[in-house]
Amino acid sequence: MYHYIQSEPGLFTVGHYDNGKWTPDSDWGNKEEAADRVAYLNGATREMVTITKAEYEKLRFKANAEAYRQKWNSLQDEIDAYLAERSGDTKKIKFQEIAEIVLRAFGYLPPVPKKEPQEEW
Repeated sequence: MYHYIQSEPGLFTVGHYDNGKWTPDSDWGNKEEAADRVAYLNGATREMVTITKAEYEKLRFKANAEAYRQKWNSLQDEIDAYLAERSGDTKKIKFQEIAEIVLRAFGYLPPVPKKEPQEEW
């Protein structure tokens, strides 16, 4: 597998390790060009694309939003069961109780400990 290293200030060397010994392939003036060469030597078949940090953050946000949407959909049964249990209550269902279900599912709160059945005397 090929890698690049910064061999000098402003110089990036592409190469690989052969039995623990560095074997250089080529030198490049910036790490983007070195990374493109590494990708090519490692068998990349598509053209490398450079994106800005803002574009990366936008893509990351979309991926996270999709993951959270899927997780939310999986919570629907649990929330529906919770609401069904309390449908006869005269009290209003507190938003905080539903929020706790969601926060636990996403790992922001620890899981509720299971209650052990107690023996009657």
